[in-house]
This record gives sequence, structure tokens and C-alpha cells, in this order.
Amino acid sequence: MKKYGLLVGITLMAFMTACGKASADPGDATKDASAETGIVETDEKENDTTAVQSGGADYESQLDLFAAEYSNWKILYEDWASSPDEDVKVVGEYKVAVADLNRNGRLELICSSLQGTGLFGVTVVYEVNESYDGVIRLDSVDDKDGEDVGGDFISHPVLNCYEKDGIYYYAVEDYTPTGASLIEECLYAYSFEDCIDHEKIGGYTLKVDEYDYDAWCAKSVLVKFCDANRDYLDDEKALDKLIKDYWKDYKEQPCVEIKWVDVPEESDCLASLKESLEGYNEDSALTCELLPDYRTHHGDTPEYTIRHPE
Repeated sequence: MKKYGLLVGITLMAFMTACGKASADPGDATKDASAETGIVETDEKENDTTAVQSGGADYESQLDLFAAEYSNWKILYEDWASSPDEDVKVVGEYKVAVADLNRNGRLELICSSLQGTGLFGVTVVYEVNESYDGVIRLDSVDDKDGEDVGGDFISHPVLNCYEKDGIYYYAVEDYTPTGASLIEECLYAYSFEDCIDHEKIGGYTLKVDEYDYDAWCAKSVLVKFCDANRDYLDDEKALDKLIKDYWKDYKEQPCVEIKWVDVPEESDCLASLKESLEGYNEDSALTCELLPDYRTHHGDTPEYTIRHPE
């Protein structure tokens, strides 16, 4: 009986020990499966507004800083929209977006508009400061007094992104109609490392040579492809090559999605900024056309004549 009781005791202890190991780490089975498949499950969310970035304040606290400065950036829209000159009022759009375009963990608030009869783009950018207790307005390299810049950011829900020496660059077009008969469409490289820097890459101009007033459309259009110095290029293929060569020393990154939102009322400010941040994606599978085809502006009806270098 003693031998039998001892045998039962040993068996029972072994069984309890096995059960104890299983209950001590219920994730062992998941870990074993992960080791076999290479897939690790996580509860982390891509744009969690409470995430801490680069050792600084969490995103939610940074949004609070922008909301606290609401009156300062909202006044930009009020100034543009209330101009006594009808030709410069905001007749297009005015929107804002939250992003981290320079990838330093400090969020930017991008305030952008298309205004005036020619829909000229105007953009200003605010960024959380290094001490995470306020926001600053980024200067432009063209004017160190916080002058706004003219790229048509608001037209880009998706941006082509490139990296070089740890700095991120974005391809942004700028559509500029000059009078009723002349259109200029150019591509710029923008960066936001400590200030707003941009460099012209190239583009094209369209000049209406003859207009059909009966059909209310252009009859013939002169097309000029040009580099950053407005020097002539041979044709559309030469412009494509120019753009490709410009980026050859940069590392192409996934496209970046930006969630533009309407200028909110103050009571809805924080909710709108959160909505924008949740739509920000640095690893988008979407693509963006660098420059629209030159025929987009006047359609296929006109006869296009390409002006070549003399």
C-alpha cells in the first residue's frame, strides 16, 4: 500500500507541475506558433495618438498644443477670407493637416489654401518646439521672417517621398495661371528640416495662341517644357528624364498620405486634429502622379505645338 500510495503521489505531482507550467505562461503556444510562421501579433495601432515618439511628448499632448494656439492659425483663414479685394478672397479651399514630415517626432500643423481667382497656393507650417511646451512657425528659406510658401500642398492627399542624408523631401507641384492665356505648372522638392526649404525641378508652360470664342475653348496652344532656369527642353520625354535624374541620388520612400480637414470651429478643434493625425500614413501603398499631363488643362481639342530650343 505504501508503494502504491507513493506511486500515485509522484504521478499526481508530475501532473500538477505540467499544469502549473501551462497556466504560468498562457502565451507559450502563441510564441511557438509565431516562431514557426514569423508572424507576431500585436495590439499596437499605427497612428496611436498616445504613442510617445523620439523620447518627446505623446502625440495627444502635442495636439493639445496646436489646439491651444487655435486663434493664431485660424486668423490666417480669417485674413484671407475677409480681404476687401474680391480677387484675393479664398475662392478655393482652406484646409489643415497634422503630419510629421521631417520625422523628428514633433508634429507639424500644415495650414494651406488655394486662393484668389487663379487659385494660388499659400501654405504656412507650425511645429511643436523642442521642449514640447509650445509651437513655432517654420520659416521659409526665401524669407526668414516666417513668409508663407506657394506649393499646392492642399492638392496632394498623397505625396511622393524621398530621403537623402537623413532628410525627407516631398515632390509638390505648383499650378500658376498668369492671366487668361498663360499657365505654368512646375514641380518642386520640399523639405521641413528646421525650416521650409524648396527647390524648383522643372515643368511646362502653356500659352493659348488662338482662341475659339464661338466654342469657348482654346484652338491652338504653345507648349514649352523647361528646367528650373526656364531653359527649353526638347519635349515631354526630356522633362520626364530631368525629373528622374533629379531624384537619382535620393532613396525613394513609400508615399505619404495626408488627411486634410476643413478649418474647424474651436469647440471641434481637437477632434478634427485627431481625425487628421489618424489619417496620416508614412507607409502608403498609394501612388501620386508627379505632374499632370499638359493636355489636362485644355483637353484634347486644341492643336498643341511644342516649342523647341532654338
